[in-house]
Amino acid sequence: MTIEIRPTAKAKSWSFSALSNYEQCAWKYYLERFEKIEQEPGFALVNGVQIHNKAEQYLLKNITGVPPELNKFKVEMENLLKHEALAEEEIVLDRHWMAVKGDNAWSSSDAWIRAKVDARVGDFVVDFKTGRAYDKYSEQADLYATLLSQKYLDIGDITVEFWYLKSGQVQTYEFAASEQQLRLELWDSRARARREVLEVEQSISKRRSRQNSDVPRR
Repeated sequence: MTIEIRPTAKAKSWSFSALSNYEQCAWKYYLERFEKIEQEPGFALVNGVQIHNKAEQYLLKNITGVPPELNKFKVEMENLLKHEALAEEEIVLDRHWMAVKGDNAWSSSDAWIRAKVDARVGDFVVDFKTGRAYDKYSEQADLYATLLSQKYLDIGDITVEFWYLKSGQVQTYEFAASEQQLRLELWDSRARARREVLEVEQSISKRRSRQNSDVPRR
């Protein structure tokens, strides 16, 4: 699953990966996001994208048979297909945590946070993992539940599972509907903190640019 705050036109949306990268190193995030200093995608990322694409095509019934990379979850994938799981479902919310609707919601100017769910059947969510487990994934599951509860106000309790395709490991997280407001407040606080710092960093960058442009050239 792919789990974008909006201080300026340059950083108008966020995602779980963007927020995580920012909280790990705000300056590195700023350079990559605003100065466009990017790193070449590694093998793990490219491989992960390819496997996710195969899983999506299988659930969309565009290919026959579970892809070999998902064989450790062959029965589970077949069950997802049987129950017509939604594949790569887009979740887009505005600054007020309300669902942005319409065919072009992902690119809407109102989009404030975006996420894609690998597979979902009702209140059951699956995220395919092609690498190892990380502690932060529990937060990713929390955010998925928060976003889905905002998009579908009557969805109730939510179960999020991470399927580790190489090892066959499964991590399961349960989220009660009664705790939705608390989850929402915590995520809003984290997102707001990121926005405030980025506004300061952008202000400093602009000031430096103006100072450099005022330096006489020989």
